[in-house]
Order: sequence, then structure tokens, then C-alpha cells
Amino acid sequence: MSRSRRNICFVTGTRAEFGLMRSVMDAIRQHPQLRLQLVVTGMHLRARHGRSIDAIKAAGQPIDAVVPWADDRGDKTRLAIATGRATAGIAAALQRLRSDVVLVVGDRVEAFAAASAGHLAGRIVAHIHGGDRALGQVDDALRHAITKLSHIHFAATRESAARIEKLGEDPWRIRCVGSPGLDGIVEAAASAKQLKKRFPSLASHRYALLVLHPDDADAARQQRLAKRTLAATLKAGVEQVVIIYPNSDPGSGGRA
Repeated sequence: MSRSRRNICFVTGTRAEFGLMRSVMDAIRQHPQLRLQLVVTGMHLRARHGRSIDAIKAAGQPIDAVVPWADDRGDKTRLAIATGRATAGIAAALQRLRSDVVLVVGDRVEAFAAASAGHLAGRIVAHIHGGDRALGQVDDALRHAITKLSHIHFAATRESAARIEKLGEDPWRIRCVGSPGLDGIVEAAASAKQLKKRFPSLASHRYALLVLHPDDADAARQQRLAKRTLAATLKAGVEQVVIIYPNSDPGSGGRA
């Protein structure tokens, strides 16, 4: 390579995966041989999902490219069309930015579009959180498709790493590194300790954060599971409200 640094292009489509990647983005920025590029698309651009691109800008995060993504409004044919157009837009952005590595996360349709664009455009595709499972969900197929389009795999668990190998990927391309989201939990725990020192009365309350992700295509079964989970949480005596998001957006993985 003639250039002194490699361009690592993170393509993000939702605030859920963007938040998970904060520590990774910081590490790339601090590495002397890497340059972080940020391409924003998908749900970040939708007003009905909060236009999280505005929060990215407000935080001072430099954005290298914005790729339009038409709102399918729950129509699967429109989703397929929007994905194809966005794939073309991402490919054009990668060429303009001279990206060396395309970094994608998880199982969303935006990650699939970015992996497709990167793979076909001859870029190295690096995938975080491959090998996980979401049985019965469209995400399950998309995640494994992204795995097959990727060249480097950063698995969160040993089980996920083994599943990637069973899909036929070379073992030397697979690294079990854990979930980047754990870095945020560690930081939050440290902040909580400092907060308790400043406000001792907080220690007398019981707080809980509960996130319920749909794991089955059967909506009735998911509703029963949500009710049981909520009932158990209320019985445990926690003092805060629990919000459970429904799986209402095709290709969204159930995340709002």
C-alpha cells in the first residue's frame, strides 16, 4: 500500500449499533495506522425514528458520507428496492472515500447492503457479531449472509465463532473478541460508582434495565413472553418503568 494509513469505513444504519461501536470507533481514531470513515444511512435518516443523524452531528462526530435510504413503511417489496438503491449509493461512497475496509455490525438490512457493496467492490469486509442467532427472524438469514460476504469475523462468543467456522469460513479469519457493547457497560458501572459516592441516597433504591429482543416469528408467542417477563420484573420489586419495544419494522430486528 502506498498510503501510510488504512481507511476503515464504518457503515451505520441505526443508533442501536452506532452506540455499541463507540469504543471501537475511538480505538480506530487513536491508532496511528488507521483512519476512521463514517457513512450514515438507513434509520438514522428517518424522522419517525428520531433522525439520529442529528445526534451524531451534535456529538461532533465527523460524517464522511450520507447515503439516502427510502422509507419502505413496512412494505417488503419497497424494502428490497430501497436496499438495492442504497447498496449502489454505498458502493459509490466507498469509491469516493477510497475505503480499504468496510466495517459492519450485526444483522440489519443496512449492514447487508454495506457488506454486499464492499464485497462486490473489492473491499475487505469486516463483520462484528457474526454467528449469533435470531431463530425465526429475517435477521437470522441476513446475519449469515453478511458472514459469507465478509472476509474478517469478530465474534462475540465462542459459540458464535464456532458457528461461523461451520459456515465454511477459514478459522484464521475468525477472532473471538467479545461484544463492543460491554465496554459501555463497564464505563457505566464506573460512572455509577462515582455517582453513588456523590449521592449516597441512590444506593437505597433498586434499579433495573431490561431489554427484551424478539427471538421467534410467532407474534402471539412473543406477546406471551413479554407479559411473563413484565410480570416477573414487577414482582421482583424494581422501582422503575420497563419499556418493551415490539418488532414492528421489517428488517429492523425489533429495535426501535
